[in-house]
Amino acid sequence: MKLAQIKNAIVFKATLPNADLLEGHMKECMFSDISETEFARSGFAVNTITGELVTPITGGYTITVRRDEKIIPSSVVNKEVETRVAAIELNSECKLKRKDKAIIKNNVIVELCKTAFVKTTYLFAYYDEANKLLIVATGSKPLSDIVVSLLVKACGSVKTETINVSDVKHGLTTRLRTYLTSGLEPFEGFRFSDFIQLGRLGDQKEIIKYSGSEIDDMQQEIIDKLDAGFIVEKVRLDMDGISFQLTEKFHFKAINLLSDINYQNEDDLPYRWRQEAGVKLFFMRTVVLGLVSVLEYKAEK
Repeated sequence: MKLAQIKNAIVFKATLPNADLLEGHMKECMFSDISETEFARSGFAVNTITGELVTPITGGYTITVRRDEKIIPSSVVNKEVETRVAAIELNSECKLKRKDKAIIKNNVIVELCKTAFVKTTYLFAYYDEANKLLIVATGSKPLSDIVVSLLVKACGSVKTETINVSDVKHGLTTRLRTYLTSGLEPFEGFRFSDFIQLGRLGDQKEIIKYSGSEIDDMQQEIIDKLDAGFIVEKVRLDMDGISFQLTEKFHFKAINLLSDINYQNEDDLPYRWRQEAGVKLFFMRTVVLGLVSVLEYKAEK
């Protein structure tokens, strides 16, 4: 059983205080139970395995954010709104205006909120102190932004920026084209692997995926698609010990360590969690710094 998971990740450059100072700040923004009329609530939480608010690991530390969100299906809302609107229009013998329907919809949502199922999500963030990298273990940009917003709220002022690379100058599309036409490795230090996803916006979003031997067998088709305006949305890369999909937004998907971690004490779960977290922070740091160098990322001024 793997404990400290990083399956997906969004990375920020961030200047955070040391673990002790941060813990003091975080105590001001702890998670508390969601109320009957709230749609969502987020706050810092204790790591359920280590029992710590801030867990020190090799090279940095980790924090945990809990988010509770009411699940209110849009189909349920729409059906109830339609029922109420139909009843009112039947009694009044006139059509309701859009603003009146909006008021009814809001009232329905508020009422459903009181009895809605609550979905709980735990978000883990890993901080590399030396390189000031904040790695939020999620593939969702809105969820990663919640973590950053909580840190800003807790600390008062935190300098953060997302890491983006211009697709025109240095990005995935340009490098894949170079690889297919010249055979040169597109990412120094990384091995091109077995998955490509192309996308193009039009009247409808078009997505094409190539995997395994298709990439070699259909090179000319892929080049033709790039010439026709498709861009590379995802590509799988390998380096020593880790495999992952990199997106055009510099997000990481389907992260997988290529070997298991050995432990001195399998039964000490807090120890195992810290060990796994430290190893995964090391690999993610290596990957991010390597790609930043290869893709010639320049920090915001």
